[in-house]
Amino acid sequence: PVSAAPAGAPGGDVKLQQMLLEQQQEKEQLMQLQMMVTQVLVQSAMAKQQAAEQEKAMQQQFAMMQQSADAAQSQQQFMEEQMQQQMQMQQMQMQQQMMMAQSMMGPCGMGFAPGTMTPMMTAAAMGTMPQMMSPPNIDTEKRYVGVIKSFNTAKGIGFVECPEIMEKFGCEVFLHASQVQNDEAVGDMISFTVQLGRLGQPRAKDIKTIGSVQDPEGGENKEPKQVYTGQVKHFNAEKGFGFVACAETQAQFGCDVFLHKDQFVGMNVGDTVRFTLRLSLKGQPQAKDVQRVDGGLPSLPALPAPGGEAA
Repeated sequence: PVSAAPAGAPGGDVKLQQMLLEQQQEKEQLMQLQMMVTQVLVQSAMAKQQAAEQEKAMQQQFAMMQQSADAAQSQQQFMEEQMQQQMQMQQMQMQQQMMMAQSMMGPCGMGFAPGTMTPMMTAAAMGTMPQMMSPPNIDTEKRYVGVIKSFNTAKGIGFVECPEIMEKFGCEVFLHASQVQNDEAVGDMISFTVQLGRLGQPRAKDIKTIGSVQDPEGGENKEPKQVYTGQVKHFNAEKGFGFVACAETQAQFGCDVFLHKDQFVGMNVGDTVRFTLRLSLKGQPQAKDVQRVDGGLPSLPALPAPGGEAA
C-alpha cells in the first residue's frame, strides 16, 4: 500500500496522478487483450464453419458424381440390353420369314422334324413373340461350352452359339466386348458362365478359350518329332471336339489336350492314342497326327465334358 502524501505536501499530487495514469493504462491494455482474444475466437469459429461448409460441399459433389456414374452405368447396361433384345428380335423375325417362305413350299418344306422346334421358334412361326423369361433351373455357376458365332467390333457386341443355352432360352448367348480379354475371335470355342440380363436374356461371362473350330490346321507345331501318348478322355460329336488326357502334357500345360474332329477318325472314347503336339494361336495344346494304339493304357473312367455334358 502506498501511503498518501500529506495534503499540500510537495510532489503528492504528481504521484497520485501518475498512479491514476498507470491504472488507466493497465485497463486499456486489458481491454485490448480481451478484444484480441475475442477476435481470435471469432476467426477460429468462422474457419471451422468454413471448413465444415467446404466438407459438406465436397460430400455433395462426390454424391452427385457417384449418382452420375451410377446413372451412366445403368444407362449403358440398359442400352446394351435393348440392343441385345433388338438383335435377337431381328434374328427371330428372319427365322419367322424363313419359315413362312418354306411353309409356302408345302408341309414337307419346313425343314424341321416333328418335335425339334424350340418354343421360341414355334412362337415366331405363329407370329406371337412371348416375353423372354429365365428358365427356372438355370445355374449361373455352371460353365457352358460354345462357339463365338459373330462379333461386331464397332458395336462391341456379338453372340455365342451354344446348343444347351439355345434349348433353354431359344436364343444365342449375348457377348459384350468387356468380356473379351484375350483377343477371342469368331470361330473360337470357349467355356463361359451365364449371367441373366434385366429381361432374362443369357449373357456370357468369364469366358475362356479352349480351342478353335475355324482353322484346325492353324497354330504352331510344338516339337513336331516328339510323340506323346494319352487316352481320349471324352468327345462331343455334335460340337466336333474332345480332349485327350496325357500326364506329360498335363505337367507342361496344366490342362488336357484339345482334340478336333478332323483328328478323331476311327476312334472311340477311351482309346489309347499317340499324337504330336501343336499350339493354337492362343497357346492351347492341340493334338495332331493322332493314331490309335491297340492295347495300351488302362481305360479312364467316363468324365463329364466341359460345361457338365456327358461325353
